[in-house]
Amino acid sequence: MDNTMNEYEIIEQMEDLVTSAKQTVFSDRISISKDEMLDLIYYLKNAIKQRDQEEEAKNKELLRMISEAKNRESDADDQSVVLEDANREANEIKRAALKYADNLLASVQESIEKTLNIIASNREELDQ
Repeated sequence: MDNTMNEYEIIEQMEDLVTSAKQTVFSDRISISKDEMLDLIYYLKNAIKQRDQEEEAKNKELLRMISEAKNRESDADDQSVVLEDANREANEIKRAALKYADNLLASVQESIEKTLNIIASNREELDQ
């Protein structure tokens, strides 16, 4: 498995794993490889962590650039305008990043919950 896959590629592989899984006769239950699913979850966690680190580095760079812009401005009024614009832009970037992360995590959570429900159902069926 490739460690450079992005979140969507990993989720697509999870979907492929579920859709290509062997279906139980007369049931909508499936059997999937625990190791394969755990590997995909591991790669997904790492991809999200890497993306978050990259976003943090970008935000730090943006804040550094804002700070440099502030230091270059000699006029107090211009400094105030530049700083307000930079803070507003930084806040917009942060809100967008948080919304993106929340949407992605919601999608991942939904996929994992579906998979866990299938696993729980399969376990219940095995206990019967």
